[in-house]
Amino acid sequence: MRGRAFGLWVVLGAATAAAQPAGKLTAYVGGGPSAALPALRTGVGDTFAGDGRIEYRPIGQLMPEPTEDPAAELKKADGDLEEGDKAFSGMDIDPAKARLNAAIDRYKVWLPELVQRDHGAGKLLTAWLLLSKVYFFDGDMENTRVALRHGLTLDPTLRFNAAFPPQMKKIVGEARATYDQAGRGKVAVTPTPAGAIVYVDGVARPSPGAQTIELPAGPHDLRFDMVGHQRAVASVEVAGAGAAPAELKVALTETASSADGLFAPMVARLDDGGAAPPALSRAAQQLGVDLIAVVRASAGAGGKVALRGWLYDVRRDLILKRATREAGGSDEELRLGGRYFARELTTGVRLDGKPEPPPHKETFAEKWQGFRDSKWFWPVVGTVGGLVVTGAAVGIGVGVARSRAADEDAAAAVVLTGGR
Repeated sequence: MRGRAFGLWVVLGAATAAAQPAGKLTAYVGGGPSAALPALRTGVGDTFAGDGRIEYRPIGQLMPEPTEDPAAELKKADGDLEEGDKAFSGMDIDPAKARLNAAIDRYKVWLPELVQRDHGAGKLLTAWLLLSKVYFFDGDMENTRVALRHGLTLDPTLRFNAAFPPQMKKIVGEARATYDQAGRGKVAVTPTPAGAIVYVDGVARPSPGAQTIELPAGPHDLRFDMVGHQRAVASVEVAGAGAAPAELKVALTETASSADGLFAPMVARLDDGGAAPPALSRAAQQLGVDLIAVVRASAGAGGKVALRGWLYDVRRDLILKRATREAGGSDEELRLGGRYFARELTTGVRLDGKPEPPPHKETFAEKWQGFRDSKWFWPVVGTVGGLVVTGAAVGIGVGVARSRAADEDAAAAVVLTGGR
């Protein structure tokens, strides 16, 4: 019984050892065009995640990006609004202006999220109206009118009411009359790159990209969102009364991930074809992995994407493999190309950190055994055997012939000498 148990543990131990991965691997996919990278990353990740020889650790898990929290930002804006209201109630003008402007700035950045949370931009409207009162009592009539115009943009039905102090009746009435007289106008927006989602006063437009939008005259807040790019926030003044459309051109900055910041400078060194740069070893140790696959994409001819890749093993401080490939430009072709390319990088190399064994030289015995096991052995043996037999027969024939010739010569000599 003990013997059986011991045997079972041996089998289980061997199976566990066999199941151990050869190493931890992560993959960095960078370069451009940026639109091709998501599909490429998916394909590369799918192959490595399904490779039982390694333990795959996505770069996004090892280097998580700092994420913004719109709910937390809106909560801060709510706090600024509340504190600004309290300061104004105590006629503490400067702190009131500072807090209300801070609240407005935050609300403008997160206006789509505010509209979604509150089903409208009521908090931003409240901040502008409070600010108009603060400026009014500070004697700043110009900024009072600016704040009221923003309020009318958010609430076109706004008129003088009990929420305003009586002293503001005239200036509110003038702002209302100016708003009604201006009517509507247009703004032509052109985001770069094309395809950005356009929000106007917190509401998304039906279609993305460049477009001309008709709006009530006055100031409006716009936001442009695009994956892989920093959001852009802008304000535009729309002129009414038949004026030419306002123009707003916005360039969205491509966001560089922390992985890009770490690996992008190394790619040029990898292209040199020499030894692995020391920074690559430091990166692997920082991330806690044994293997790093680096893939760089670049625009190819005919809409295709050219891929260059390197597989690095920190345990040996060695680039195990370099590879190149070309993938089609569609998302499906890029995913498929990424899968094949990842498999190519890990094929034909050792992933366990051990050096490849030196080439084996066959001994004479191994060569002889290989020859005996080959299909040529018996034909060759038969041929050699046949030649040996034939040679023996020829030798015997020649010997017999020569013997007979010698006997005949002796007989002839006896006859010539008269029998002596």
